[in-house]
Amino acid sequence: MAEAESIGSQVSSHHKDTVSDNDDWVASIDEKLKQRWEREQQKLQKELVLENREVWQNDSEFQGLSVIAGADLSFIKGFERDAAACVVVLTYPELKVVHSDVIVGEIDAPYIPGFLGFRETPLILKCLKRIESKTDWRPQVLFVDGNGTLHPRGFGLACHLGVQSGIPCVGVAKNLYIFDSHMTDYKTKSEHKMAHRDMVSKMKSGLLESEQPIRNDDGVVVGKAILSGANSRANPVYVSPGNLVTMATSVTLTRAVTRFRVCEPVRQADIISRQYLRDNYPGLINS
Repeated sequence: MAEAESIGSQVSSHHKDTVSDNDDWVASIDEKLKQRWEREQQKLQKELVLENREVWQNDSEFQGLSVIAGADLSFIKGFERDAAACVVVLTYPELKVVHSDVIVGEIDAPYIPGFLGFRETPLILKCLKRIESKTDWRPQVLFVDGNGTLHPRGFGLACHLGVQSGIPCVGVAKNLYIFDSHMTDYKTKSEHKMAHRDMVSKMKSGLLESEQPIRNDDGVVVGKAILSGANSRANPVYVSPGNLVTMATSVTLTRAVTRFRVCEPVRQADIISRQYLRDNYPGLINS
């Protein structure tokens, strides 16, 4: 089931727009918007709970967990305001897809690093709420392609979704988000990247454990780099809690629902959203 919020009537005019239009749109955003969003993040952060509140979360085999979900967005190539939000529901521990929904719509907020939650949460949340209102599926935990506490202000996309949905949420990012507050030991981002590549190489070769902490300037562990899945040569993913779950449980859960490099809920959401765009808007999907 899928719904086109705005793009359906715009596809015929896509070629009239250009990428530079989006560049101008982003460039027009001033510091006042960032400051307002920072205040909103700080307000929402007061509702953040980085604890296990469900009985199944404290069971070594997650007995009682039966329904999980993954969320992802795929964007229309060259038109960064149009995207397909997908939420996919799977059974646990079978990891069988039992339901998925896609909503295609216009993203009102611009892309600004550190504020992805304002850009992606509304469409994903709408998709999630539609599943909950029109089906009997009630996800007990949500995995999202993005960061939770691994964020400059400790409040990434997974935190936005977790707080606003009230569902335990885990952020699983494919790339390390390097920001100023975890660069204490490095003079430049390039130096940090080189050190990180060295760490990843050692993880893959077995010289380091397959799970490495990522700390902020205060020494607090805000995320974990983990090697997961069957392919030991794959790069790590970066796990951090979003809401209503601890760091340790976030990592253990992610490993439990991973078959390949990316955890299965997020992988399936990515596959389904991209396939929907290929089927309905051929030639207009980011690779």
